[in-house]
Amino acid sequence: MEHLYWKPAVERMLDFAASRHSETPVPELLQLDSETYIDSVRGRSMQLYSTLSKGVHWEFFTNALIFDSNTVKTLIRDTILLLGHLGLTSHFVPTAYARLTPAEAMTAYVSLRQGTL
Repeated sequence: MEHLYWKPAVERMLDFAASRHSETPVPELLQLDSETYIDSVRGRSMQLYSTLSKGVHWEFFTNALIFDSNTVKTLIRDTILLLGHLGLTSHFVPTAYARLTPAEAMTAYVSLRQGTL
């Protein structure tokens, strides 16, 4: 799936973002690498899941591990941004169900980013 769908989708998304560079207020999109995209998303999602799951398991109550409000908010924000980024990229998969046009997907992503900064 990575090589058939995600890598080409990232490349299409990068091409689209680069062509609209002056209109895209999300410069970190241009720093993505289609070769390492899925591995980095997989690693980051596993890290977020592992950290956030500590707050719902019984171990949370038997350890000294207590997340402060800012830590929880940051982790949830990071999760939303990761999912938003995956959502944006998914609209560049030609066989994706109910996909948006590249411009609509980018507009939605930028709107999400502006609301979560």
